[in-house]
Amino acid sequence: MKTKIISQLKSRRFYIRLMSAAILIMSFIPFCNPITEYGGVQNSSLITVMKSMGSVIQYFSTEIPRFSAYSNVLFIMVILLYVSLIGILFGFLLSFSHDESYRGHGQNSILYSAAVMTVVFIVLCILYFNINIAMYRFGSVAVYRKLLIIFRMPPFLILFTVISAAVLVLSALERGFSLSDIKYRIKSSLAHRFKGGVHVPYNKVTSKMAIETLPPAKIMVYPLSQHIGAACDSLVKAGDTVKIGQKIADTDAFVSAPIHATVSGKVTKIDYMPHPTLNSAPAIVVENDFEDSEHESLKKTHADYKALSTEELISIIREAGITGMGGASFPTHVKIQSALKDNIDTLIINAAECEPYLSNDNRVILENCDELIGGIDILRHIFGLKNAYIGIEANKPQAIKVLNKATHKTGIRVVVLRAKYPQGGEKQLIKAVCNRTVPSGKLPSNVGCSIFNVDTAAAIYRAVVLGLPVMRRIVTVAGSGVEKPCNLNVRLGTPFSNILEACGLKEQTKKIVMGGPMMGISQYSLDAPVIKGTSGLLCFTENEVESEKDAACIRCGGCVSACPMNLTPNYIAMHTKLRDFEACEKLNAADCIECGCCSFTCPAKIPLVQYMRLAKQNVIENRKRQVTKK
Repeated sequence: MKTKIISQLKSRRFYIRLMSAAILIMSFIPFCNPITEYGGVQNSSLITVMKSMGSVIQYFSTEIPRFSAYSNVLFIMVILLYVSLIGILFGFLLSFSHDESYRGHGQNSILYSAAVMTVVFIVLCILYFNINIAMYRFGSVAVYRKLLIIFRMPPFLILFTVISAAVLVLSALERGFSLSDIKYRIKSSLAHRFKGGVHVPYNKVTSKMAIETLPPAKIMVYPLSQHIGAACDSLVKAGDTVKIGQKIADTDAFVSAPIHATVSGKVTKIDYMPHPTLNSAPAIVVENDFEDSEHESLKKTHADYKALSTEELISIIREAGITGMGGASFPTHVKIQSALKDNIDTLIINAAECEPYLSNDNRVILENCDELIGGIDILRHIFGLKNAYIGIEANKPQAIKVLNKATHKTGIRVVVLRAKYPQGGEKQLIKAVCNRTVPSGKLPSNVGCSIFNVDTAAAIYRAVVLGLPVMRRIVTVAGSGVEKPCNLNVRLGTPFSNILEACGLKEQTKKIVMGGPMMGISQYSLDAPVIKGTSGLLCFTENEVESEKDAACIRCGGCVSACPMNLTPNYIAMHTKLRDFEACEKLNAADCIECGCCSFTCPAKIPLVQYMRLAKQNVIENRKRQVTKK
């Protein structure tokens, strides 16, 4: 019994309950009511103070001319005080529940109510301080000396402020917040936002749909170019037999990543095939034997990855063929090596998923959070960092809850961001998470940051710990052109036609986009396969596809305000039409991230992003020619 009492006295929960009870008890005692202290009106408690508000206001009105401004604030604070007292009462009662979930709700109720109450009492302290100053200036008998401006403050008001603040701090610590976390959250909510961007209709109808596994197709197509950088060379030839996990394409080029077979079967040909981003490209075509025979190189596990050197870990990541899964498909091992050279101090996981319709990252968090956290730990080990950040938009409450639970006391901070497109852009995410600005022409590593997508981090865990190369993508299939929107676990190399057949492609479908509607790429052939950068397949009907003609610019400036890179899309488009790419370079067209905010905002429906893309390509080509001449 004695041990139990001592353990209770050492717990934060005991003191939270004790101080919550003190607040509630004091609220029923008229002597402890700080609001009615002036004027000698002490016949009401804090709970019934609204009955005495008339007497309080009458007293102050006789002491201070034009008291109405103060009285309005006083009324609002009393109402908020009632709300917070009710919240603390409910939280106090729920904290004694035997059900853990109810206790959790009780702790949250006390935490948020204490926060409101602390703010209310701080405002009341400031209010009464100003009232004392006014009473002194107007010669009130109650405050006839300067010292009384401070000493005439109601002592129970200060006591309530201290107790409510203590409950707030202890409740926050009990819920897993550290003082540094609280400081960071306050700072980020006030300051960390990027300029520009747009609010798009998110249409994430598949966010609550669990991931389903799609069986592989009879004919699998593996393009030799699935990433930024040099295309791979085939390591197999027509007639060869391949197995799951076997490396079938690679190159000695630094910026590249190998490709692995995702089915077992026979190589039928190596030829130009439809490609989702390059129209057509060389590809290895494999006829699936449906035996799922695994290659002997598969599943070389490294559970104790901390025993491996940085070079060994990077080699494993490279051999697994991991690239950025957010759409850019930049080889991950190259990004890691670049970040190590620049001695980065901040690791950010991009869980924003700001594109409309897409929910694949959201589902990875909900269903494979252990792989995500494991991948973050491996990246922290490689970079020698203790902390990391996960940037996620506020419109994913379930994922935020799962992440908060999974990252409790791990050194990983979940940063809840304002839902705004393009929150997932690297430079925008860096600004939003750690308030750093990436200069024009520079990389995130130049400001000490390195960013990885959710599924990229999970792929790193699977490669290092489970010995699995990149062989699948979670693909969101959505839009009004499909019968059954869903999230699918699809093996790389699966033709889009197989996916849409499983989901039910409607006859009215006018346009099919790989990726999101803002930055995705329209598809001309359903024979194109799933590659490492495939995150979604969106099908739109005719009434959703705009085909308005290019109109004249009305000089509204909407595109300039919306541009998250602080560019002037209207002027860049004008110079692009004139083929004046030197002027485009002066306007920093190469900094465009092709997010589509300008086109989305334009009331004249000018395809500004297309002009921006053309200008960017020409500026980069001109720079390459100049370097070659030198």
